[in-house]
Amino acid sequence: NERARLQAFLIATDGSGMRQLTRPQDDVTAAVLSGDGRVAYVATRANQLLRIQVSDGRVEELIPPTPALDQHAIYG
Repeated sequence: NERARLQAFLIATDGSGMRQLTRPQDDVTAAVLSGDGRVAYVATRANQLLRIQVSDGRVEELIPPTPALDQHAIYG
């Protein structure tokens, strides 16, 4: 039973123009829009950091998928 992958969307303040910024394979844990609204920075469950151009959806991988130690798995 695979859970759905979370995605980041952009939407106007009046509720119009909703569009998905992230790719289907991304699983978003956090996202923030730059102050000028031109770039979104997205963190994924794979400990990856993406820079997404809002105008054309171009994705740049700033940090590739990175294994992380889960402290709860060791001490849980």
